Amino acid sequence: MRIANTCVALLALLLAGGCRVEERMVWSPDGSRAAVLLPQGLCLMDPNGTLSSPVANNVTAAAWLPNGQGLVLRREISVTNWTDAVRLLPPAEIATVESLARGMIDVMKGALAAAGGDASAVDEKFFKPLYIEMPEYLSAILLCLRDTRPAELRQAVQGVRDWEKMLSEPVEVKANELSILQLAGNSTRVLERTIQELGEARPSPDGRAVAFLRRSTLSVAPLDGGTNRVCVAENVVGDFDWTPDGKALVYAVRLHEKWEANAVNLVRIERRAVEGEALPLASASVAFLPRVRCLTDGRVLFASLALQLPAPANAAQEARFYLVDPAQRIETVPSPAGALPAELGSFALSPDGRQVAVVESGSDVVAVLDLASGALEVVSPKRNGKCRTLPSWRNANELYFAALPQARPEWLRWTKGNAPHVISRQWTDESVKNLIEQGK
Repeated sequence: MRIANTCVALLALLLAGGCRVEERMVWSPDGSRAAVLLPQGLCLMDPNGTLSSPVANNVTAAAWLPNGQGLVLRREISVTNWTDAVRLLPPAEIATVESLARGMIDVMKGALAAAGGDASAVDEKFFKPLYIEMPEYLSAILLCLRDTRPAELRQAVQGVRDWEKMLSEPVEVKANELSILQLAGNSTRVLERTIQELGEARPSPDGRAVAFLRRSTLSVAPLDGGTNRVCVAENVVGDFDWTPDGKALVYAVRLHEKWEANAVNLVRIERRAVEGEALPLASASVAFLPRVRCLTDGRVLFASLALQLPAPANAAQEARFYLVDPAQRIETVPSPAGALPAELGSFALSPDGRQVAVVESGSDVVAVLDLASGALEVVSPKRNGKCRTLPSWRNANELYFAALPQARPEWLRWTKGNAPHVISRQWTDESVKNLIEQGK
């Protein structure tokens, strides 16, 4: 067990969350090749499923540059000693960790005293009354203490069995990185490195900038190596998008102080020029992380629960797709009643903006919805699995998705009017095992 998880368990700082559907395949703008996230690393793939050797490791997400010659990567680099952490992380974050570490031993002693010596009661008796949450810095603080003040740390936990056990296990800190990989020459340039969580990253349509989430802050950075950053919005949740002209971003902002997992949250869909004012477009109620996408005509696609208040406490909650234009005119995307899942946070918009491929984490059904007519086609029926992989459009007519055609998960290719075809049959079991969560 890693130290981050151990500390969370010890302090009862349980961060509950559902199983997310991950984006594991992204096609280049010209559709000639895809970047595929595999256990062995990030590989390139041709339309028939032939894989290259890994071009990058420790990659958690990738997005193509508009010219198709490179990728913006999100990576997680694990370190197990403070010397490596100091080498990787920015000086300001190192200074913060070292400052917090100086007071952490006294905090641990005080927390244990408040809990009457019961490590399992520390959260209830100490942290909750003070409204204290432990951020990503916790593992880094403990790694710093272990490597720079080991005797004091051992003395602080002496006699507390759970905490003594914790110190005997490996300490791991993750440096989150945003970088550009140029495929010609396989050269990498780091844009951002932090101990904080990095979310979605999307290059601008002109290839001059990248927008990315750092925790809940949406920022824009130049891709030419410049250091200037523009903060576009705070309290952003889910996935965002650029407008087709590259002048503005569309995104969802939470309206409550915190995002509540497994509950209905209110969000506001906004459009904002990179250095302009935010334009509210719509409000939405969601029980899933929102995904906001911009169509080629400038309309913004999002999903929301179709709630009408007041309503009975046990009323069914149906999610629908909606389109909103810059003039704030909202239209409901037609769809058969009850045909869409209540969880509509996992969808892939086709390149021409006319269709969405929809999946959900609770089953392995894959369906394609026509945004104009509302026609829904199930391209992969329900089998004994739960989807963990977002479909990927190669072009307006060709979709790649994960399914369970037989004993193991596979990647399949689908075109309208044709049966899906497996393209990953020659891949190793390790390469496909996480695409679908199989039933017990």
